[in-house]
Amino acid sequence: MMTFKDNSVVRSSDIMHPIPNRFSYQKTHNGLVVSYRWLSPLVLFLVPFALFWNLFQVLWYSTNLGYGPKIRALLSELGVAESQLKMFPETSDVNMMFVLFGIPFLLIGIGQIWYVLCLLFNTSYIEATHSEIRVAHRPFFWIGQKTVKASEVDRFWMKEAEQETEDGKKTVYSLNYIDRNNRDHTLMKSLREPLEGLFLKEVLDNFYKKSN
Repeated sequence: MMTFKDNSVVRSSDIMHPIPNRFSYQKTHNGLVVSYRWLSPLVLFLVPFALFWNLFQVLWYSTNLGYGPKIRALLSELGVAESQLKMFPETSDVNMMFVLFGIPFLLIGIGQIWYVLCLLFNTSYIEATHSEIRVAHRPFFWIGQKTVKASEVDRFWMKEAEQETEDGKKTVYSLNYIDRNNRDHTLMKSLREPLEGLFLKEVLDNFYKKSN
């Protein structure tokens, strides 16, 4: 069973691990909230890549949905040489086969834009109260939002896992919890370093005064 500290708050002296750089931590009238920004140097690569990818999609669908002549006329008025307009058809025929072929690439482009917006503006929140633990990502929706009853949690632990990437193996971290039936669940994933997982675990352990 869970037990709570007398006043249901965590004192700064109770926290041994330092607060990670991108984290903020505050008490509330009925618990505590830990939050962190998504902003990452990765966005410097993703922004131009997403812009290039989606610009190509605009050109692809514009030409294959019959807007080729209008694009040719517009670019010609802007001074683009005729030799550079060959990629745009002179007829307004709709090429449905190419339109359908491009749908998966269009969806990838939309996903890239959404992810870039999340990296630029999103903040993740873990709110702990007597009755539940809530995980949310705002302002843009992202998977992983959940509410867990505090009474279902037996203990917290930080998970390390190896992930295959194009550059080799990468270690990824997540904060997990074991439920009363000894089943493992992910509470917060995509943590960047061990300190983030250890800090979250310690804050929640102290709030719920859990012995592992």
